[in-house]
Amino acid sequence: MAQNKYDTLGLEAAYLAHGQSKRATECQHELDEFRKVSSLVQAENQAIGPGCIVTLSFENTSRVVFIGPGAAGLKVQINNIEIVVITPSAPLGKLLIGKYLFDVIEIVIDGIKTTYEISHCY
Repeated sequence: MAQNKYDTLGLEAAYLAHGQSKRATECQHELDEFRKVSSLVQAENQAIGPGCIVTLSFENTSRVVFIGPGAAGLKVQINNIEIVVITPSAPLGKLLIGKYLFDVIEIVIDGIKTTYEISHCY
C-alpha cells in the first residue's frame, strides 16, 4: 500500500513497466510469426491463405489487405496504395481463407452488406 505520493508514482511506474514488457514480448512473438509467414506465400493459382496480399474490388474502388498472423489493423502505404493487415480470425479473413482469384465474397458490417470480387492475389 502506498504511504505517500512517491510510493504511488513508483507503483504506477512498475505497472507501466510491466505492461510495456508484456507488449514487447507480444511484439517479438508477432514478429517471429511474420517471419514464418513469408515462407508460406503461395502461387497465384492456389487458395488464399496467410501471407497473401489480396485486392478486393467493389463499385469502381478497391481495397488491399495482407493476411498476417498479427498486427491486425496496421496500415502501410506502398506506392500510394494503402494495405491493411488482417488476420485469418477476423471476419474478412475468415471469408478470404480458401478462396481463389475472381471469387466473390459478401460481408455484412454494421448491417451493411458489401460484395467484393477478389481481383488480385499475390
